Amino acid sequence: MLKTERIANLEIFNGLTQEEINAIISISQEVIYNKNEVIIEEFTRDSDLFVLLEGRVRVEIEGSHYCEAQDKKMELVLLRRGDIFGEIAFLKYTRSSAYVTAIDEIRIMRIDGEKLYELFDRNNHAGYVLMRNLAIVLSKRLVCLNFKWRDGSK
Repeated sequence: MLKTERIANLEIFNGLTQEEINAIISISQEVIYNKNEVIIEEFTRDSDLFVLLEGRVRVEIEGSHYCEAQDKKMELVLLRRGDIFGEIAFLKYTRSSAYVTAIDEIRIMRIDGEKLYELFDRNNHAGYVLMRNLAIVLSKRLVCLNFKWRDGSK
């Protein structure tokens, strides 16, 4: 069961009131996935936002015929407790841009994307704060990817 005190300290919820966090919990569900289970498949349509509560996940894309790794998945990032994923499909309501696979048994908070946007319409403060936090998370992730590719890491 999702509890405010367990998630209030996560970066994505910084600056939200307890009532706002409770409102987000009310449109969320806690889900457990087994090791190696795929949570999101690349190119599937989903508008939900995911928060990793326990465990680790790998975010990967299919190799392209433009690169030598065409028959392999390329790891973009490894996510841990408190990290979010599904943000591209949530923000653009488009197909998922990557695979997300559980490395361990994991617990996630799956936030209903459509209901979250409805909450933002009713509570502009919650919408502003969560979107700002999402932008901060994404900018940090982009910086890490820049260093990863610059340094030739795989």
